Amino acid sequence: MLARQPAGPGHKQSQRDTGRLPGPSTAEKARIKERERENRELRQANEILKKGEPVKAVAHRGAIGSSPMGDGSSPLANACFAQAELDRPFRK
Repeated sequence: MLARQPAGPGHKQSQRDTGRLPGPSTAEKARIKERERENRELRQANEILKKGEPVKAVAHRGAIGSSPMGDGSSPLANACFAQAELDRPFRK
């Protein structure tokens, strides 16, 4: 008779995915991780804007990540562009 092997973490996660065990599914974990990354980037953008750091310096460093809009730009780049638009003199 063979000894029973303890279930590994992959087995437990598959049981969470099917609802047999409580806890976040694989899809929920991925969604949470994505939201945490977006929050981190937005906090960084807010800090840069609060400091009044020139937009050129931010553009030189480059922005990391992608926008939830799917346009390839990051929230940091979007925030800097918005600030640059606000700082630009009004023209008719």
